[in-house]
Amino acid sequence: MRPRLPLLALLVLLPASPAAAGLLEWTPLGPDGPAWVNTVAFDPQQPDVAYAGMEGGGIAKSVDGGVTWQTRSAGLTSPRVAELVVHPRLSRLIYGRYEEGPMLRSENGGRSWSTLAVPGSKVWAVAPVASDPARVYAGSDVGIFQSVDSGTTWQAVAGRGLPKFYTARSLAVDATDPRLLYAGLSGSSGFGFWVSEDGGRHWARRNRSTPDRIVVDPRRSGTVYVLRGVVQRSRNRGLTWEPYFDDVELGIVFDPHDPATAYVYTSATVAGARFAIDKTTNDGATWQPIQGGGLPSGLSTVYALAISPAGPLLAADNLTDLFRSTDGGATWSRAGKGLVNTSIWSLAFGRPGTLFAAANDGVHRSRDNGASWVKVLDLQQVLSLAVDPSDPDTVYVGTAFPFGEDPHIVWKTTDGGATWTPLPFPQSPHPTAGVDATDLAVDPVDPQVLFLASPTTPVGTADGGGVYRSADGGQTWTKAPEIREGSHLAVSPGAPGTVWAIWLLGLYKSTDSGLHWSLALTGSPDHLLRAVAPAPSNPDVVWALGDTDTYRSLDGGSTWRRLSGLPSPYLFPFNDAAQHPLVVDPTDPDTVYAAWRGGASRRAPGTRWQPLNNGLFGTEESTIDFDPADPRRLLMGTGGFASGAGLFEYHLALPQGPE
Repeated sequence: MRPRLPLLALLVLLPASPAAAGLLEWTPLGPDGPAWVNTVAFDPQQPDVAYAGMEGGGIAKSVDGGVTWQTRSAGLTSPRVAELVVHPRLSRLIYGRYEEGPMLRSENGGRSWSTLAVPGSKVWAVAPVASDPARVYAGSDVGIFQSVDSGTTWQAVAGRGLPKFYTARSLAVDATDPRLLYAGLSGSSGFGFWVSEDGGRHWARRNRSTPDRIVVDPRRSGTVYVLRGVVQRSRNRGLTWEPYFDDVELGIVFDPHDPATAYVYTSATVAGARFAIDKTTNDGATWQPIQGGGLPSGLSTVYALAISPAGPLLAADNLTDLFRSTDGGATWSRAGKGLVNTSIWSLAFGRPGTLFAAANDGVHRSRDNGASWVKVLDLQQVLSLAVDPSDPDTVYVGTAFPFGEDPHIVWKTTDGGATWTPLPFPQSPHPTAGVDATDLAVDPVDPQVLFLASPTTPVGTADGGGVYRSADGGQTWTKAPEIREGSHLAVSPGAPGTVWAIWLLGLYKSTDSGLHWSLALTGSPDHLLRAVAPAPSNPDVVWALGDTDTYRSLDGGSTWRRLSGLPSPYLFPFNDAAQHPLVVDPTDPDTVYAAWRGGASRRAPGTRWQPLNNGLFGTEESTIDFDPADPRRLLMGTGGFASGAGLFEYHLALPQGPE
């Protein structure tokens, strides 16, 4: 699919890389793009510092009030971050929680993160004490817990009056009185809103409705707000309640300098809701919808909202964008530059230093080894990429069959992505059958010969699946009669005319540039096949990878040896959007690398599969390949159909020569 140069030439042409050679950990590489932001938090002590937690993208930090961002996810064990809270008095201390449940902490301003051992399987709420950085509360599915060492150890809050078994779904500490605690509990007998006025030793239930969220007033002790379909307020520690805002809300934030000014945010698609953001400047007496210039007309949900002590607002919307306002919501501008929340399904290499990444929002290109990116093609569900070996500026892109749209699934550029032309649609035997360009390959001998793999799609009949061949640069296509479905293609670098095609139940080989195919390896429902990778340095060595087994051939696919598979706890260990999740070391035909739901793994001579996850914070790896201009640089894409963490790079240690 791309040119391979001799190793000596590769080392001579080696371009400068963003990371030092020999850095034995994965580092994020981008590209940025639309981000699904779950939570935003400003630093109360440093108004220009903000943090964003993403769905599948980890954590990012801004030092310019939210205008630009950089990934700060070292130490994370999950890419799905649901909540972040910066301690009000200590900037370097940040708490949060994962969507799956565990609690996390940074003690160095977001440079690294650790997981905290809060009892229970899921943490629902985090509540630091403003006056004491060492004290923090957590609500989990087995109760309320307290730490007096910033979350390192935990003790149950077993105050008198609490029910025996309950889940603490919401939690808050009064802003000025650390002994005043609020909790939203659910359980067979203990549901409702509970209050402790003595630091958790005694509790009283003051409302039988369990709040989804509890927010304390930043200035007025004893004033508390609960969100449970509508927003209610109590001015006397929960003894009595009054309406505050009468629409369904997701959250509320207060102006840190004026508690009479507040913003509520919601999903305007739910019954009763009118606008995504509403604002009050008179302590809730009246409300005005935020319809400031710069917000998209389709804005219907704001998932997160935060306000800086210096004034700027940050709002994360349902269209996977982040917006910033410096005038109280009157006008807005986009503010997500640098947020990496992109699913990468395939990658390809052009000229030295040029990368192409197929993402959930289109095709991105970098001319500087990934230091910066630009989107060069705006398409949905781009699945595959292939570069012409004779002309690295000629690139082919494959997409999923577009439901109800112009059915172009293959696009071509001859100028490195500056302009694109759709190619004729490969016709299946049935006119209504869909064809997905799940993978593409270019014949290295004759670049006019293209290959396209398509699985059976849910559109029309099953006749669209298979492997297609074009002998005229994609103008016309012929389906291979021997292959029922296709999901993955590979061209042998050292064996002209040899092409491999794989689907779940079979691996096929062609030695005449795709004119004829023969079955080389049979899979089964219990032994599904996922990937094939010929060795660049030895055309006789071919690897294949399945859900449960690894296969290796030393004679070009005539015979195979079954080896141990990935140590997978997953029923389906490979991302459904994965393309090329297997690659052979370009200098060692006996060493292979895999990208799968367990992260990255390596299999070297004499070993089974070993994890290679240092620096990763997600487990949705999708594609992996070596940079042809640097045989020690390994790139990997992450993410599924929803969201990901972009590309990562890993620099293998150079082999040591004789002393």
